[in-house]
Amino acid sequence: MQLAFEMEYLHPTYERTKISMVPYSSEYKEEFKRIYNECYHEMRQALGIEPFDFIEDDSFFESGMDKVYLLIKDRTLVGSVALKGNEIDDLIVNTKYQNKGYGKQILLWAIEHIDSDRIVLHVAKWNKKAVRLYQKSGFRIINATPIGESNMIREARREDLKEILELYLFLHEESVPKMDEHLKETWDQIMEDENHHLIVNEIDGKIVSSCVCVIIPNLTRNVRPYAFVENVVTHADHRKKGYAGECLEYAKGIAEQANCYKMMLLTGSKRAETLNFYENAGYNSSDKTAFIQWIGTKV
Repeated sequence: MQLAFEMEYLHPTYERTKISMVPYSSEYKEEFKRIYNECYHEMRQALGIEPFDFIEDDSFFESGMDKVYLLIKDRTLVGSVALKGNEIDDLIVNTKYQNKGYGKQILLWAIEHIDSDRIVLHVAKWNKKAVRLYQKSGFRIINATPIGESNMIREARREDLKEILELYLFLHEESVPKMDEHLKETWDQIMEDENHHLIVNEIDGKIVSSCVCVIIPNLTRNVRPYAFVENVVTHADHRKKGYAGECLEYAKGIAEQANCYKMMLLTGSKRAETLNFYENAGYNSSDKTAFIQWIGTKV
């Protein structure tokens, strides 16, 4: 399973770009084509997206090139980026100029030249180097889409409460709790807590799977936080389709973004199928021993 992240610019870096870029010119068409294919070939091949060389002919250049800007140095194409409304797209750097800070400078230039209060971009989770760059530059993951699929993984919104409570009937709840002030206040706390991430997997507008990922600040391990995962659940009609695994993968992205040094979860299940599911998601039961103490009546 491979995910594509949507990221939003939330935390300004207060750093200005040191470069200038110019509108695309057909003078650089062949060089652009070569660099574009070189930058995306490995990723597309790894993800099984054909054709591996995306630009096969000149039809690519028939529209949209008015949104592309080039970084030129000594008449050589160093990199480029497309500004599509409020979206930063197709940020590429000539392989000869990679690992020299040009990607960051092109990103900063793009941020400065988009006239919008909300800036977004999309990146494959596979491209870890790009994800790290965007995170360090003030972007945060806001949802994820499995590549080639129609469902979306995202964080819960206020209007999702009723659906989530109904989904929990497939976890261990026996009924949907009364919509009283205590429940509403609890929901408000969850929505307002930046360290509490309630993740949902949505298909055709319906929430079918979910998990919770809580980031816990910590004074050990070089003052790195850790993450705790809870309430992993999938609707009975949608099990064995990988939806819970996608939620856990999204949670991992959140933990990585927060610089967590570990993730933990507990399961009351002894079924080999469930234990294998968590092991396949990257968890193990051998490094530590878990204890639990119930407060009051066991729930």
